[in-house]
Amino acid sequence: MKKLFCSLFALVLSVTVAMALTGCERYEVGYETEGPAGLTYVYLSDGTWGVHAGDNIYLADVKIPEEYDGIAVTQIMPAGFKNSTIFRMQIPDSVKIIGEEAFSGNKSLQTLSLGYGVEVIGNKAFYGCINLERADVPDSTTHIGDNAFELCEKLSILSLGNSLESIGLGAFKKCKALESVSIPTSVKSIGDYAFTECLELREVFLKEGNLVSIGKYAFYMCRYLESIKIPNTVTDLGAYAFAMTGIQSVSGGEGLTVIEEGTFASCGSLKAITIGDNITQICDAAFKYCENLLTVYGCKGLTYIGRSAFENAGITSINLPDSVTFIGALAFNTTRLKSIKIPAGVSKINGSTFANCHSLTTVSIPDSVTVIETGAFAQCSGLDSVVIGKGVVYIGDGAFSNIIRLKNIYYRGTEAEWNQIVKKTGWHTYLSDCVIYCNYSGE
Repeated sequence: MKKLFCSLFALVLSVTVAMALTGCERYEVGYETEGPAGLTYVYLSDGTWGVHAGDNIYLADVKIPEEYDGIAVTQIMPAGFKNSTIFRMQIPDSVKIIGEEAFSGNKSLQTLSLGYGVEVIGNKAFYGCINLERADVPDSTTHIGDNAFELCEKLSILSLGNSLESIGLGAFKKCKALESVSIPTSVKSIGDYAFTECLELREVFLKEGNLVSIGKYAFYMCRYLESIKIPNTVTDLGAYAFAMTGIQSVSGGEGLTVIEEGTFASCGSLKAITIGDNITQICDAAFKYCENLLTVYGCKGLTYIGRSAFENAGITSINLPDSVTFIGALAFNTTRLKSIKIPAGVSKINGSTFANCHSLTTVSIPDSVTVIETGAFAQCSGLDSVVIGKGVVYIGDGAFSNIIRLKNIYYRGTEAEWNQIVKKTGWHTYLSDCVIYCNYSGE
């Protein structure tokens, strides 16, 4: 009887051990084994497999299985197929993560099939896959990592799934064949440099939805991009985001309060812009070298205009509200302005702010201005009339230099007050030909 009991106990124990060795306890974490088709499997901490190429560089056509030895394959390991020679890659629905640099440098990869379970595409996952022509990101994907498809030079077709929330830094940078992209409503952020130097990109559809942030240089040098509608949900538009593009028109963007540095710099085809009522700041070089930008509308809430904001732009007129308190040096240098009325909130006209505006004929400076800096209106060759407020106490060197037509200056203060103003040598090159009219009360 005792012998029978021991035999039964041993049988039960062996069954229990066998059961314990099934599923997630069969292998130790990190265990590797080589499977069919030259693939190597790594046992992960969540009880599933990751897969990589092992020592096999030449794999040609690869179809990752959903399971190996009865256990799901859920991850393409970091650098798993880096620099391999693969022409076609099929990733099953079981895979959730494509690791960092998983296929980086694979110069032969032409066809990619991503399973409907992929949630994350890691940093540099397909970096430098120069022959990859198409990428269909499934609805399961929530994040595309930094530089994930950078330098995929033949990538011409891109579809992004409806669960995508973030596009990483430089994710599609230098995808030179990409012509169109539609950003799903689910996307909250587009990273810095995300589509920089996509030289053939002609259409970008930014749909109203959850988009809050467009990173700096996001669409920089997309030279054929002709129009953009910025969703009203966007509150952060990065520096140089659309600089050096072919943009002719911009609309939307009612959620913005700041136009950052160089946002539309060197957009030579931009002809008109409406500055929304919520915009309070136009930062340095925001519209610099927009030589065909003739008309600027709006500006009602504006308080700050940065250095070189409109330098070398083509604007002929702009109505600045009295809420403006600062205009940076070179802000309107070399524009086509015909007249300018300095807002009553401004206390200083910085150096070369309006220099080289050859079409400028009249200038009105309010009583709030105390300082006119060096070269503020230098070489405004068409300027023939200036009104100067009685608050001015300093006029810098060359403030009105090389303006042969400037023969009438109207000053709102008394002659005694005019004589008390500190005027640097050479403030007006042709002073001997100029008449100063004091106690002026007009506009």
